[in-house]
Amino acid sequence: MALSPEEAQQQATQWILRPSEQDGGGLTFDERVQAELAKRLEQVPARLRKICFGMFGRDAKGQYIHDWDKINEAEEAAHLALEELPDKDIYKLIRATAGNAAPLIETAWQWLETTCESYHYEKKTIRSSSLGPAVQIRRVLWLKAMIELCVSFEDEVLTLPMLAVWAPYLQTGYISREQQLGQVIAANLSDGHEQSEETLEVLRQIVHEEHEIGVLGDHVFYGLWAGNCEEGWELIERLLLTTDESHESLRQAILVAAFDAHPDALARLFGMLHEQGMSRYTAVVHAMDEWLGWHWSLLARQKIVAGLETLARFVGDPEDATEFLTDPGLDADHASDVYLALWAIGVRLVEDALSVAQTLIQHPSAEVRYATVCYLAWLEFAPAIPLLASVVNDEDERVALKALRGIDAFESIDPSELCRHLKFADVVSLFERLPVKTQKFMPIVWPWTETKARRIDITEALFLALGDQPPTALLPHRADLSPEGREKLARLIVQTDDWSEEARTALVEMVGDLSLDVREVATRALRAKGIRREELTQICEFLKRKSADLRNEILKLFLVQDDDTALAIANELCLAKNKQQRLAGLELLRCLAKENRQRSACVTAASQFPEHHKRLSKDEQLQINAILKSYKPKLSPDNGFGLLNPSGRTAVTQPKKNRRQTISAASRKLLHSLDELIDQHRDTPISFLHGAQDVTAPLAQAEEAFVDLCDGKAQAEVRARLPLAELWESWFEKRPKTLIDSDGLEVMRALFLMQSCDDEERDDIMPFLEQSESRLELVKVIGQDTKPPTLRYPELVQAILEYFLLPVAESEVLDYLIDVTENVAASIPQEDFVGFIPRGKNYSNPDDQESADPYEQLRTNEWLWLCKVFLEAKAADPNVTPTPEQWDRIWKLLRWCDEPTPGARRLHCDFSVTARAYLAGAATLDDVIDQLVGPRSDSDSQDDFPSLAKVTQRKQNETLRDFRNRPEIHELLKKIRAQLLEIELQRGESETTATGAIRAIRSFHGSQTLFRILTAIGETPLKRDRGSRSSGHKRAVVLTELAVATYPLVSDLPGTFATHFKQAKSKRQLTEERLIELSSIAPHWADYVDAALETA
Repeated sequence: MALSPEEAQQQATQWILRPSEQDGGGLTFDERVQAELAKRLEQVPARLRKICFGMFGRDAKGQYIHDWDKINEAEEAAHLALEELPDKDIYKLIRATAGNAAPLIETAWQWLETTCESYHYEKKTIRSSSLGPAVQIRRVLWLKAMIELCVSFEDEVLTLPMLAVWAPYLQTGYISREQQLGQVIAANLSDGHEQSEETLEVLRQIVHEEHEIGVLGDHVFYGLWAGNCEEGWELIERLLLTTDESHESLRQAILVAAFDAHPDALARLFGMLHEQGMSRYTAVVHAMDEWLGWHWSLLARQKIVAGLETLARFVGDPEDATEFLTDPGLDADHASDVYLALWAIGVRLVEDALSVAQTLIQHPSAEVRYATVCYLAWLEFAPAIPLLASVVNDEDERVALKALRGIDAFESIDPSELCRHLKFADVVSLFERLPVKTQKFMPIVWPWTETKARRIDITEALFLALGDQPPTALLPHRADLSPEGREKLARLIVQTDDWSEEARTALVEMVGDLSLDVREVATRALRAKGIRREELTQICEFLKRKSADLRNEILKLFLVQDDDTALAIANELCLAKNKQQRLAGLELLRCLAKENRQRSACVTAASQFPEHHKRLSKDEQLQINAILKSYKPKLSPDNGFGLLNPSGRTAVTQPKKNRRQTISAASRKLLHSLDELIDQHRDTPISFLHGAQDVTAPLAQAEEAFVDLCDGKAQAEVRARLPLAELWESWFEKRPKTLIDSDGLEVMRALFLMQSCDDEERDDIMPFLEQSESRLELVKVIGQDTKPPTLRYPELVQAILEYFLLPVAESEVLDYLIDVTENVAASIPQEDFVGFIPRGKNYSNPDDQESADPYEQLRTNEWLWLCKVFLEAKAADPNVTPTPEQWDRIWKLLRWCDEPTPGARRLHCDFSVTARAYLAGAATLDDVIDQLVGPRSDSDSQDDFPSLAKVTQRKQNETLRDFRNRPEIHELLKKIRAQLLEIELQRGESETTATGAIRAIRSFHGSQTLFRILTAIGETPLKRDRGSRSSGHKRAVVLTELAVATYPLVSDLPGTFATHFKQAKSKRQLTEERLIELSSIAPHWADYVDAALETA
């Protein structure tokens, strides 16, 4: 009786290699593979071990690497080293890792040597005899897959006939290896393996659906197509012929596998497809396109029929193809067949195709040259690069473009290697021949070859061909480069040691480039290198444009000049006839005055501005007012915008050590004991509800029954759902004293130990801790100086222990977490405190542990500070009620974590914790202000004020409801909004000290606030920040955001809104057009806008 696929898959598990007692249980698939691999490589030379481990992204000792870049480096180094190994060493590696299957793997490794693929990992139906395996990445990946398979399954199933039967079920890490095993079968059938006849009989039975286990799959298709076995070809051909239209997917799978078909099998296939008229099938057309890189459809059936006939002829007789290509009568009418002939020759030996192509790229017919270049580009094969490069100067732009685009496809090849073949003059010539605007080029040879091109399209090719020449060689073509190309050119010029006059002039001109990226590179370089006075005058001309980004970049350039120069430029601009230049001049005066740089002179200049210009615009008056008020104290996060009293904050006190033990011997033994108990009952069937289904499964496979078992439930409810509850309770009640702590918190410690086994976080911080004995003390404090026990059933252990933690008083758990967190904080070495002080703005990102400063990791690493993570979670939970004494300890501890030393980067806790601490009387109002708008390392972005964003959300957060309802908090938020709004509405194009904070506020209120914001925007269109590159600090963008974030009050009525609008309109502050513009982006004002427009 035939087995179902499910039954066969289950039966295949009998051959999976199980970990030994020594290796321990509970290992992941990857861990099992690595453990078995390490054992098999013990007797292998170290250099071979390193290569093999590297193939799996491991270090030389087989240890896991957490850094993805280093994993890629290890794999790439292993691939390169493997290619350089002599055959005897490769076979030594295969024999050590593949066990009894080694002869099969060795044969397939040799067989794969002549098959190639592109640099994009795409299979190509070509073969090579003289080239090494440098481009055969697929072969290396194939070997890795085979080693993984051999260390995962018993030798019994790794024989040739067994592989033919069981290949679909021999998965590694849920990945099917059918295609790779099909190649093993094909190679060994071709080599005349002693079990070839038996294996071929198995494949015959599978094809005829006579085998009780084996099923059709890629292993069958690849095994029959690719092998040098006519009987196998006949089998697969008959299967293809007898496949009806209802099984189109089967036909497609068979044809896809023909990518790897033996050349003689391909010739037979094309002949059969032609003779049987099979071009009527969609799968055949798709396969043709995939094989050839063409784009035919069923509508072009005659073309496909002719192509099949030509392929059958040329693949079957490559000498005929060569004669056709060398025929003196070859002309444009035969161009399509030129491609097919080259393809047919390359199927057997790609070097022969390249040899013929070398002559054809000089053919007088552009069509013949184009077809040849198309084949060379399709190959994506390194030896084709010199041929493609030689055609870039072709007189037909279509041929030249195809060649250049073919070279661009070699992304993984060192650019210097490509440059060695590509002539700069040829690329420049093509660049100049192409139009500035897009031009359509007519199709050549095939209808799908119509293309569009312009100069900007080959920008990257210019840089590729530049080679060692100075970047100034590209300056004559700068105007026609893409924005990315102009930015790249600017960077290359900046990186040169000495700027020529030509380069310097170009950088000054780039300050006015249309691309923001180019402008930033140029202005940053000129600020660092210094700029001449006459160049500053030239740059002032760019300020005639309206671009806010342009103005900001130029102002930054002006502000790094000395005071006298900057003031002189500002005065010149203020006297200009152009309005945009005058605004820039006032903005520059404002920035100088704000920084107290010749403030008196700035105020004088602003006072005299109206004398030179009779009519002032609203924007000009706004700038003048701000300059005249610059004597007022500066409001910023440093002083909480005038709302913070620093002495009112909770004082920072150094935590002291206590005697609380983080992890105990009892907790370790408890984990081991429970895991053993589960293992003893692993086959006990249990019934549980999974989704809407009743399921029965062995305990060891019933993880779903324990998922989220205790979340938010009472102990009685959990017990009713807990499988085998009496068994666990009996074990817990009768456990020996060695499994019990004196304070009764062994369950808490056991759970804590389970949660603190994050190897990645541990590996991030350990190198830094190991640099000093005092830091290593922290490892002992958190109980990680001894390796945690390896658990086979971690999900079950955790759920059962969480059940036993339910009766433990919440206050005891809190005391434990506070004590442990205090111990960690008290154990931070005093000599490391200086490292907590930032060395520069934005020097690290605390959310990116891989790139963070090690001192930041010492404060934020979750493996080290897991106790603090749990403590904050408890403190933020509204269902947890700490005592006043606990709140006092919690808040003082979190204040120390926030500011362990003066000048340290701030690490505020979650604002929900601060709010609850305030309600409990532990935190002060100034603590709240400090977290909302107080000092912080960075204050430029709204992301720097997350607490302010959280507390100003329009929809009240349940955890903050009581906090926000307090009268003093309501008044505080009102003051913060008013203060920030006052500062921001007076801004120019440059951001203010309040820009980052005010953008974090999620809601403003009232039509009066809305009218103030809209009036401040003036005539500038409303603008949203929708670009991939943030323009969030632009004045128009910020003020538009504030308008959208403003919502009606309950007291705002449509009629009142209409009256206020009429008043604003009479003063020429607002227009109907502005209200319509507003309603399209702020629909919550739509009804009010309708009322205003009806009465306007």
